[in-house]
Amino acid sequence: MSRNGFTLVEVTTALVIAGIVLAAALPPFLSYSRSLSQQQARESLVQDLRLARQRAVTAHRPVIVAFGDGGTRTGLTSYSIHTDGNGDRLKQPGEAWASQFLPPGTRLARVELQPADSLIFDSSGALAPGSAGGRITVDANGHPDTLFISATGIVYRP
Repeated sequence: MSRNGFTLVEVTTALVIAGIVLAAALPPFLSYSRSLSQQQARESLVQDLRLARQRAVTAHRPVIVAFGDGGTRTGLTSYSIHTDGNGDRLKQPGEAWASQFLPPGTRLARVELQPADSLIFDSSGALAPGSAGGRITVDANGHPDTLFISATGIVYRP
């Protein structure tokens, strides 16, 4: 006697086994997904800071990377980059300016800079006088990662 297809018991057994395998694989996958979004946010921020530094050198103009609104420096999900054409440290019509947003689920948990909320790269690529650098903590679902910015404008991880 020939048989076409599978019995209900065989299909149910296969579905139960597949469910067990998926349940075992889900937690590591979610952890991996979180670490990827944190890495993406960190690398994007590092790339933007290095690009701002390079832009200051090549354009011979200050470039300002601003975090927050002047008061809030925790839980941020965006920052702005401004090429200051006339050196007044204010956004003027015609000056290059862009907002950058972090990937969903990530935030800048803490921004500790001198001055308090921005990095100002001068035409030498170093931070402008009065800027001492600091650190920025990127957080993806409770997993912090800290970046340091030196007074010379170098961005690095400890």
